Amino acid sequence: MHAVNLDVDLGPLLQAQKLLESVLFARKSGVQRILTAAELEMMNLSGDGNGLDMITMPEYLRAKVPTANFFARGGYDRNPMVVENNVVSTLILATNAAMDEASALTGAKDLEQAFWPLKVAPSR
Repeated sequence: MHAVNLDVDLGPLLQAQKLLESVLFARKSGVQRILTAAELEMMNLSGDGNGLDMITMPEYLRAKVPTANFFARGGYDRNPMVVENNVVSTLILATNAAMDEASALTGAKDLEQAFWPLKVAPSR
């Protein structure tokens, strides 16, 4: 019998499936453009419906609408990034900044080198 390690074996597959489902939900809801990583994270953090509301609202409202409107109280209180960035526009900006910072780390660069662009064996 093979032991399955959920964190290593199945976790990444489940996470990728969840992101795909969020993209499909957005498409079904009328969003036809490519979503940014931060927009996908809004859908992941707050749920697809609430996240979609955040990313489709007009820019002028993003600077006024509190992030607390999109999260359950317990989840909101436990997420310092959401509490510190208490309107939608600043939360999206902070999420983009955190992702940019993480993308500059050695491990992220190594992963990018390994998989992007996908290396194809030369044809003979």
